[in-house]
This record gives sequence, C-alpha cells and structure tokens, in this order.
Amino acid sequence: MSYVQPLNTGATRERRIAYSSEGLCYSSLSKLFFVLAALSICGGLLLCIEFWLGDSPEGMEWTIHAYIPSLTAIVVGVVQFSIYTAIGQALSYLKRIADNTDQNSRK
Repeated sequence: MSYVQPLNTGATRERRIAYSSEGLCYSSLSKLFFVLAALSICGGLLLCIEFWLGDSPEGMEWTIHAYIPSLTAIVVGVVQFSIYTAIGQALSYLKRIADNTDQNSRK
C-alpha cells in the first residue's frame, strides 16, 4: 500500500512552455556575464602561474606563506567564475519566466 499519490499540477504543460522549440536562448547580458566568467577563470589561472615561485635558493626551501599570492589568485578566479555564471543563469531563468508570463497573458 502506497501512502504517496502523484500530484497532478500540469507541470508537464508548464515545462513544455518553458522549453519551447527555441531551446535555451540567452540574452546579451547573460552572455556578457558568461564571458566575464571565462575571463575571470583564465585570469585567475594566469595570475596563479605568474605568482608561482620558482626554485628556492640553494639550501633553503619555501614556506607555505610564500604560496599564498598564487593560491589566492586561483581561488578568487574560481569564486568570480561561480558568481558570474550564477548571475548569467539567473538572468536567463528570469527571462524565461517573463516570456512564459507574457505568453500566458496573451491567451
């Protein structure tokens, strides 16, 4: 005996409207945020490589504190990438909601 019954909310109809034949189309502002995300991850990687230390002097070795700038650069690049990508996806999602609302209000 099952205590859970399927809830018929018309979600399949809503999903068909959300993913129409156009597919996912991103606005120019979303695309700009995706480009910024790509640039920030590339910039973080390049700065990490640039700040990475070379060989230590003879008879010495680098402490963990010497690697902080390079690790900070890559972490900041990844965080910026995540934020810019999330903003771009959120704008795309809001655009689809607005399009669906506009489409349903015309009916």
